[in-house]
Amino acid sequence: MEVAPDGQYTYRFVATLYNKGEHQVQTHDTPIIIDTTKPVIDKIAYNKQTNTISGTYHDTGAGFTDYSYGTVTINDKTFGFKLNYGNQNNLIIPIK
Repeated sequence: MEVAPDGQYTYRFVATLYNKGEHQVQTHDTPIIIDTTKPVIDKIAYNKQTNTISGTYHDTGAGFTDYSYGTVTINDKTFGFKLNYGNQNNLIIPIK
């Protein structure tokens, strides 16, 4: 097996159906982005009054999509947050 370098690729699904005819072999292409560059969180601050952690985040790789999520672990408790929320790069995590 060979590891693909970062970049944009197309994953092609090919199916051969039991029926005969011009549509016996069908394909579907799905775009894939390989990005091994980690996002960076900085300017982190804790607010005692609101019990929240805030900061900013950015990515130098492929960027974020609607499916991009991040996690922060503090004292063995993990907090998740969406990375592409309205194209903002501000992070606010309520600590409960």
